[in-house]
Amino acid sequence: MSYAAVIDTDADLGRTTLDVDETFDADKPMPSSGAPHRSSSQTAKWFLQSSFDVSTNDVMQRCVHALVPTVNFFDILDDRADLYGPFWITTTIVQVLFLSQSMTQYITHKTSSDTVAYNIHQLVNAAAALYGYTGFISVFLWAFLRFYNCNPKLLECICLFGYANIVWLPVSLASPPLALLPSHISSIVRWILTGSGLSVSLVFLLKNLYPVCQKAGTYICKLACIGIVFLHLCLALALHWCFFK
Repeated sequence: MSYAAVIDTDADLGRTTLDVDETFDADKPMPSSGAPHRSSSQTAKWFLQSSFDVSTNDVMQRCVHALVPTVNFFDILDDRADLYGPFWITTTIVQVLFLSQSMTQYITHKTSSDTVAYNIHQLVNAAAALYGYTGFISVFLWAFLRFYNCNPKLLECICLFGYANIVWLPVSLASPPLALLPSHISSIVRWILTGSGLSVSLVFLLKNLYPVCQKAGTYICKLACIGIVFLHLCLALALHWCFFK
């Protein structure tokens, strides 16, 4: 006795295959956002690219506002702080300081018929002073203000102190011709130039940092401002005695 089975080929049999990849991937947590995940190296590369992504006009505009501090520098940055300006400014001033001192020595010894001996250690001293000051003071101030919940941005602190150094460029360029003047006159003029550079850069720093420091309270604000004045005075005196004396 035989039986015949009738199969309806038009029936919906549903899903008949097993996707192994999708089955195991279902247990993986989905990313919290739609943004692609970056590795640490990719994040560092993106940070450096964005920090140096600035036009020449932007750098020149920021240099002008550092020399003539009439407006808030953080408004000029507009959340686009860069590392190109501080690096370029500091590197340029290091070279100009060494060149300025070499030219001053050449002019001085030329008039006295003495031989000129270039001191390469002065170049190292200039690099150590400016790079060390810009980097260390920026990081220290950022950590200090962050401890008191002022929440400044590290990149903006580095940018601020880096552009503050631009004032030493005209001071350095004005130093060599003074060697042609009598020593007592040139010494007075150099002190005036150093004092002018110190005053302009201090006004620039305090004008922009004072509103940020105020968030920590009056006492901490005064303490931070006094520290900035003292350290900037030390930098100015070091540059004067090493390169403008």
